[in-house]
Amino acid sequence: MKKNIFEILLTIFGIGLLIQILLMMKRYDFPIALIFGPILFFAFLDQLNKKIPIIYYFLHFIPFIIVSILFYTLGENQVILFRHIYFITTLSSLFIYPALVIFSKKRDSSFINEKNLILLEILAILGLAIFFFLNIIYINHISNNFTNVYEQLVIISLMVINVGILTWFLISNRFSPSVFNENNSKNLLKQHIFPKKKYN
Repeated sequence: MKKNIFEILLTIFGIGLLIQILLMMKRYDFPIALIFGPILFFAFLDQLNKKIPIIYYFLHFIPFIIVSILFYTLGENQVILFRHIYFITTLSSLFIYPALVIFSKKRDSSFINEKNLILLEILAILGLAIFFFLNIIYINHISNNFTNVYEQLVIISLMVINVGILTWFLISNRFSPSVFNENNSKNLLKQHIFPKKKYN
C-alpha cells in the first residue's frame, strides 16, 4: 500500500506540473505551484513509513486554499497585491519543502527505499532551481522590468524535465523486471505456504 500511495502522490505531482506549464504559457496566475511542495514532502514522509493524519494534509494545503480564494475574489484593481502574495507564498513553498527533503536528518535513522530517495532529492534540487529563477522574475516584477522571458523558459524547461523524470520513474517502476520478479516470488511463497488441496 505504501508504494501505491507514493506513486499516487508522484502522479498528482506530474499532472500538476503539466497544468502549471500550460498556465505559464497562457500567463495565468492561478497558484497551483503551491501544491508541489506539500506533495513532495508527503511523498518523503511516506518513505519514512510515517502515518499522516488527514488534518496534517489539510494544514499544509492552507496556503494554496487561501491564495486560490484571493485569486477569485480580488478585483482587477488589486492585481499587483495578488501578484506579490502569489510570488511570496510560491517562493516560500519552493524553498522550504525541497530544503526539508534534502537536509532532513531523519532519513539517516529510518529505512528508505534508495531509488525513491534519489528521485525525491532530484525533484527537490530542481525545485530549488525553479525557486532561484522565480526569484529573478519577482525582482524584475518589482523593478517594473518585464523582460523575463528567458527565466520563464528556464522554469518551463525545468518543469518539463521534472515531468520526464516522473514519467520515466513511474513507467520503469511498473514494468521493471524486479517488480515482476517480486510478484512471482510472492506468488510462489503463497503456493508454498498454502498449497492447493487435491480432491479425489
